Amino acid sequence: MVDQERAEKKHRAAKEERELQEKELEELETRLGRLRVLYDQYFMGIEKMEPLALRSLIEKSMLRSKIPSRGTTGMKFHYRSLQQKFSSYTGYWDRIVRLIEEGRIRRGVAGHIPTPSQASQAMELRESLASRRRRFVRDRVPAEEQREAQPAPSTPERHEFQPDEVDAIHEALVRRKGELGEDTSRLTLDVLRSSIQKIQGQAKGRPLTLVIRRTPDGSVQLSARLKKAESDGATG
Repeated sequence: MVDQERAEKKHRAAKEERELQEKELEELETRLGRLRVLYDQYFMGIEKMEPLALRSLIEKSMLRSKIPSRGTTGMKFHYRSLQQKFSSYTGYWDRIVRLIEEGRIRRGVAGHIPTPSQASQAMELRESLASRRRRFVRDRVPAEEQREAQPAPSTPERHEFQPDEVDAIHEALVRRKGELGEDTSRLTLDVLRSSIQKIQGQAKGRPLTLVIRRTPDGSVQLSARLKKAESDGATG
């Protein structure tokens, strides 16, 4: 009797936890949609202030979330999808904000810049098409014919960069970490810029090249390749 009561109590607790996690995912998706709208309005000049409060709330919610460790497989997949989407959005928003601060583009000028929604929709479409193409090649084309079936890229994917190519490094890092399911929510341009400055400080003025590489444990990191020596400095 006691064992049955414990089992029922455990079952109820698990059910309540699943319901809370489902509610958390719904709220996170709703907040992310609202944040996209607010950034649209900010870049169009409708909103006076950048919606940093809501953005910070989403970041804190993701950091506190127990879904990556305790959620179901479906919930974990949904959470990672939202996490990667949020990381892509914030990278785009940060670039536009910086261009505005530098005076290279202006808020509220029709046609001057694409809205974040337009850019994100185009990004999602490209990712969806690429994913479907990969699945087709994997499932339908024999292994020995895959190389011929996949069109050769016009330019090889870069993995070496100069220290001042912060935008290109950030885009490549976020993309490659996202492909491996790594958390990129805290890999902002400011964090990356700070890491690069730290690496340059360690180099003590010597010329260097920044390299995106896979570590032995399978993660993606940024390293510094010196002219005569190699010093690894990870962005995290």
